[in-house]
Amino acid sequence: MNHYHWHMRNITVSIGSEHYKVAIGTTVEEVLVIANLVTDCKAQTYKDNPYIGALLNGELHSCTRSLLADCTLEPVHLFSDMGKRVYRHSISYLLCAAVSMLYPHRRLIIGHALGDGYYFRFDDKLTLGIDDISTIEKTMRMLVKQ
Repeated sequence: MNHYHWHMRNITVSIGSEHYKVAIGTTVEEVLVIANLVTDCKAQTYKDNPYIGALLNGELHSCTRSLLADCTLEPVHLFSDMGKRVYRHSISYLLCAAVSMLYPHRRLIIGHALGDGYYFRFDDKLTLGIDDISTIEKTMRMLVKQ
């Protein structure tokens, strides 16, 4: 198979009852734009209930996922049950990354769920002050921008 022609082949992406012909390698985000479900994913804010990914043939993937074969997409909004779970898990990993950068000798323990959140604690007796919380937040924001 000629490598060049492989890249030129189209695939069919189904969203609900609609079908879209797109080039192999088109991302989930690009399909959402083609389908007029969003104009620009990056311009959306929290209040817009943005798409955070999509079920690709029933499996969750990010908006940056390239599509390589015919598939069905079911966009996932932030405020949906699945979207909330994905957001909580992602923000927990982000918190752990920030804490490990700032406090490499301390271990953060993720406890049980509390309503829409989680209970976190360190495995030692030391506490965090308001300035520490602010520093963790700034580090998390810096990591998001990277």
